[in-house]
Amino acid sequence: MTNHATSAMRKQMLEDRIKNVTSILGINDDEAFMHIAYALLFNTEDDGSDYEVDVVDGSGDKQIDIVRIEELQELVTIHLVQIKNSSKYEGTVVVQMRDALSWIFERPEEQYKNLSNESLVQKIGEIREILSNITAKNVEVLMHYVAKGDINKLAPDFLQEVQSTESLYNGGKDFFRFNFKVWGVDELIERSYEIQQERRRIDVNLPIYSIWNVPSYLQYEAKAIKSTVCIVEGVGLAKIVEEYGERLFEENVRTFLGNKKTANRKSVNDEILRTCSDDTEAEYFWFYNNGVTVTCDSFTLMYSGNPPFIKVDNIQIVNGCQTSMTLYQALKKGKLNDKTKVLFKVFATSWCLDYRKATDH
Repeated sequence: MTNHATSAMRKQMLEDRIKNVTSILGINDDEAFMHIAYALLFNTEDDGSDYEVDVVDGSGDKQIDIVRIEELQELVTIHLVQIKNSSKYEGTVVVQMRDALSWIFERPEEQYKNLSNESLVQKIGEIREILSNITAKNVEVLMHYVAKGDINKLAPDFLQEVQSTESLYNGGKDFFRFNFKVWGVDELIERSYEIQQERRRIDVNLPIYSIWNVPSYLQYEAKAIKSTVCIVEGVGLAKIVEEYGERLFEENVRTFLGNKKTANRKSVNDEILRTCSDDTEAEYFWFYNNGVTVTCDSFTLMYSGNPPFIKVDNIQIVNGCQTSMTLYQALKKGKLNDKTKVLFKVFATSWCLDYRKATDH
């Protein structure tokens, strides 16, 4: 639960965003809030083209403003969304949303096709077509009531109507899942934070060293930490630095030092650059270099790939910034030798590891 100051700030953040979208798109506040709510629920832009495809708001909409259908392999998700640019939550609106369910799933074709809202009729037709090809057990229905209030202060009669709506299909065994979610200011702002984090997330596939297409690696697990050590191509590592840049190093204990020299020694990065660029020395790079350490949410060794590769989800390079950046510089200059191989250590964990220990040991 947020305190009063945080709550007031979040309300103003949302109002400012509404004002901004109103100005940019040349629409009224109600329409702007609908665009924003859609963008937050489905991780799109405020002016995303999908909005126009999914909106059914208008006369005869049965209190359903958005119908979005998402198909992922064998599971189909149907989102039914009501959006109110208001801090109030009305039980009568939930009753009307509940009535819409009978039109969408139960009424015969000759009845629902007589509805005055053509966009809603078209969406119902799409849903019926899906249900004719797969079982309802492969369908989840998610209802959303989006407004600008505090869901911790919902009236008992409103909550009762939500519960009654959920009980219509939750007790049966037809749908894979049926859920009714109520959104307020806090939930919308938290969702915006989640999206920001998701958009910074980096998932990569890196080819790994193999002999006769059999990958060479070691794996080890301890409590909540899973790890692997393998060998990756220097070119592959340089290319992900080229694509994602500094976002890869947000948790790194050291920033890139460039080509700094001391009085008595050459720049380490100069030596890295020289070795990975030299036709004779490049194949010895793996022996000279300490390698790169990354953390992630999970990793998967894809043995059947040609070549085999490691799939790393939400990667962060926590040690090896100098190596990674210098390889990228060599790639950019057209000097990176294909023989360059890099020791690659991966940690997958939900724990808050002290990543500094990766450089202290």
